[in-house]
Amino acid sequence: MPSWRANLRVISATTSASYQGEYPAGMLDIKRPRLVSMCAMLQPGLVNGLFLACFSGNPSARAGSLQVNRLQGGACLLTVPVACNRVNYIDLSALPLTGAAEIFLFASDDVAGIPVFFCRDAHARQMSLEHTHPPMELTVFGAPDARQRVIQKMRSAWMAAVHRG
Repeated sequence: MPSWRANLRVISATTSASYQGEYPAGMLDIKRPRLVSMCAMLQPGLVNGLFLACFSGNPSARAGSLQVNRLQGGACLLTVPVACNRVNYIDLSALPLTGAAEIFLFASDDVAGIPVFFCRDAHARQMSLEHTHPPMELTVFGAPDARQRVIQKMRSAWMAAVHRG
């Protein structure tokens, strides 16, 4: 099965930004969907947001939630509703940013999807769209089953931090 190409484009009066990527067919029928993603791309003084592309083989608009935590300390900063079979937009501008090197953890026990982070200046003259890589891409070498065990340990630690926060 091919991975289908998708294009997300945001347009203002003076510029545009786009993200072109794949939504893997294997993500359409995940039995127990979960999302875990880290982001260090939020920038103080700018409008920050998240587009969450979330699709399944079942066409219903199943509801879920997304939790945003600070990685250091695990404090829950935001919980927002999201829906499957939609491209959800979450405004992240209200998150308290204390520095340029902060890492945020985005997690859901309800949905799986591809997070695409959006950033723009106040007048939408400059914009960017960036995605994070799935945890499996953090491992490069080794047998697939060994890589999967490493990823499971990472996800478990991250989700434990979310549930503690």
